[in-house]
Amino acid sequence: MKQTLFKLLLWLLPFGLCNGSMEGAELTNSRLESLLERIAAEGSYTVSKNADGDVVQILLIGSFYQKTNLTILEDLGSLETVTFRSRKEFQLSTNEIEGLLALPKLNSVCLQCFGELESNVFIRLCKDQRLKTLKLIGAWPPKGEFNSITNLQSLERTKINCWPSFGREELTILAQLPKLNSLTVFGTAVSATDTNILKNSSSLTNIDFIFRDNSSK
Repeated sequence: MKQTLFKLLLWLLPFGLCNGSMEGAELTNSRLESLLERIAAEGSYTVSKNADGDVVQILLIGSFYQKTNLTILEDLGSLETVTFRSRKEFQLSTNEIEGLLALPKLNSVCLQCFGELESNVFIRLCKDQRLKTLKLIGAWPPKGEFNSITNLQSLERTKINCWPSFGREELTILAQLPKLNSLTVFGTAVSATDTNILKNSSSLTNIDFIFRDNSSK
């Protein structure tokens, strides 16, 4: 009798495990779908999909870039590009960066409208060597932290916009990146003569500058 009961339990056990897994998966999917709907409600272009319908790009504004939401987004195995756009009441910390870097296919990050970032945020971001694209739009690291971008040995494209003190020193740092092929710089302290630093770069093929006097290159 005991042996029969034991066999019955062994037979029923997988069904219980499958049931639990299915319920867990349904809960995860429900949270993810709910979050994506709320993000999309913020406006057009907040959620972008590829031809197969997979989410590949997302814009997170204010409270949406909190780490709890980023943890939910980890289940989006297709997500490659994330943009954080600031709202005054929500700052970007290393906690959010940790959540960001947990995304399995991340290769492109854009930070918008933060002004000077909190200490160590940029340093932590630059530890992810998967990044191929990095854009700083009205956002910049504290003095002395920009050099950490040299950790991004796979970086191919970068855009710097509205960083008032970005100048010759920062441009020299970018010139050290071995795979950087596209560089866009607007609204900075860079002058036309400063760009001579880039002549020795063997990888740069696309350079776009607008200088303070509104001239371009």
